Amino acid sequence: MARRAGAELQRLRQRAHDGNPVAEFAMGSFYAHGTLIVPQSNVKAIYWYRKAAAQGYPPAETKLGGIYENGRGVPRNYATAAYWYHKAAAQGNAAARRGLRRLHRQVSR
Repeated sequence: MARRAGAELQRLRQRAHDGNPVAEFAMGSFYAHGTLIVPQSNVKAIYWYRKAAAQGYPPAETKLGGIYENGRGVPRNYATAAYWYHKAAAQGNAAARRGLRRLHRQVSR
């Protein structure tokens, strides 16, 4: 089973290296949470999320908003969080809209 999972991860990694934003996002998620075959790494998660977000992939933009909102692996920065949330919200991402509302409440305190 581990061999099969390793082979699937290699295929996913190759698609990510080929510039597939869905695969880049998936790699970011694997690194964000860690798995049996992928160690947790905020640095690598952010790297992959940024690659997917650079292609306008809303889930990655939303994840980056959350990362900057909460300061996970980066200094907390509400302006940068808002930037990423706005990009994703402009494409109709509901989670990004919720993130913007949450930021507004935090900043308005």
